[in-house]
Amino acid sequence: MATLLYHLGRFSARRPWTVVIAWIVLLGVVTGAAVGLHKPLTSEMTVEGAPFQVTLQKLQRELPPPRAATARWCCAATTAPSPPRRRPRSPRP
Repeated sequence: MATLLYHLGRFSARRPWTVVIAWIVLLGVVTGAAVGLHKPLTSEMTVEGAPFQVTLQKLQRELPPPRAATARWCCAATTAPSPPRRRPRSPRP
């Protein structure tokens, strides 16, 4: 292993631009594969036949669809009272 790392380091030191270009090509290949092969993300999870899945399907059939809910709230900003002013100390006699 030490010999392999030695040769890799020596090659990288002798041909730095070849190594930089190889890393850029590798990054491009990995990025292209990630973009081309990814599946769309979803938050749904199904396990057919599991008790919770049967219960969820039953609830979806029996419960009415939810209606759009709206809510209003109001926020009033008030200024905090300013702290009392300190009187200057009088000189001691």
